[in-house]
Amino acid sequence: MSVVIAPAGMVVRSGRSIEAARAFCARVVELGGVVVEPLWLGVNRPHRVRCVAGHECSPRPGNVRSGQGICRICAGQDSAGAEARFRARVVELGGVVVEPSWLGASARHRVRCAAGHEHPVLPLSVNTGGGICKTCAGVDPVEAWRRFRSRVVELGGVVVEPLWLGAIVPHRVRCPEGHECTPTPHDVGQGYGMCRYCAHMFWDWFYVVTNPQLSRLKLGITSGDPGQRLARHRYRGYVDVVRSLAVTDARDLERACLRTLGLAGLRPLVGRREYFDLTAAFPVVLDVVDNWPGVADG
Repeated sequence: MSVVIAPAGMVVRSGRSIEAARAFCARVVELGGVVVEPLWLGVNRPHRVRCVAGHECSPRPGNVRSGQGICRICAGQDSAGAEARFRARVVELGGVVVEPSWLGASARHRVRCAAGHEHPVLPLSVNTGGGICKTCAGVDPVEAWRRFRSRVVELGGVVVEPLWLGAIVPHRVRCPEGHECTPTPHDVGQGYGMCRYCAHMFWDWFYVVTNPQLSRLKLGITSGDPGQRLARHRYRGYVDVVRSLAVTDARDLERACLRTLGLAGLRPLVGRREYFDLTAAFPVVLDVVDNWPGVADG
């Protein structure tokens, strides 16, 4: 069976495809275009079309039916247009594209910024408002690692962490007094010290409390006598003290609990990093706590 759809003049050879072909041709006309494909090829195959601006393009009928346009050039999605916009934007930002050839909007291209830094950047990111230089923006991991080590040296310490782990991840450091501590590069860069022992911020008490009414569990740390901290939680409904322990470094135990909860697929309740569903988190937290060195030994 063959049917010619007017006014496009497209030939449809299957009766089941007539409505799909007719809808495609009608939609192209609505968008100001003309179907120049002589034969219906199916909803998932490109069909040649001329848009209202005269561009020859090849949209898929299925995509057009779902609301997409018919012309990549008019939509700014063609490769040549993306390259031109990328190069123009790099120039606007004072840079130079040093990549010898176009690799595509989703591939990294080497660029040199006005300060002389070279970085691989994504044209797609640059074309949508992104910058071209991580170093100038202060987010280059290599430069951040250098600044962190330099700052620790200025403070009289030594970085013993062998690799950069990220700006908000704790890194092992030895302070001038010989204390092993784990500040985050972000905090050090913001002017905080690197050693909580020297700053009298040594957490030596770990606790787990629960709120049966809300079915919530909270774990936390404090320094010295935990009585005041536990009283504050008790006032907020966390009346059951499941564990209250003096630990050499309570912060390490807290991090171990949070890490294990994350590995178990348990996420904190909205907006509260240390609050979890009581039923799900209870056995996980107690397993970590009760097997922690010093706790298990005691």
